[in-house]
This record gives sequence, structure tokens and C-alpha cells, in this order.
Amino acid sequence: ILECDHHGGDYKHWREWGSHAQTSQIQSIRRIQQ
Repeated sequence: ILECDHHGGDYKHWREWGSHAQTSQIQSIRRIQQ
């Protein structure tokens, strides 16, 4: 159970980081297009 909770926490953190990185990447692309 502990391993499952730890893995779930890492997955949630990875999703949050991935979403933030994706948003930053989109903003960078828009800057280049402008």
C-alpha cells in the first residue's frame, strides 16, 4: 500500500510539472510567432 501511495504521489507531481512545462512551451512558441 505504501508503494502504491508513493507511486501515486509521484504520478500526480509529474502531471502537475508536465502541465506547467507544456504551458511554458506554448507561451514560448507564441512569443516566437509574434
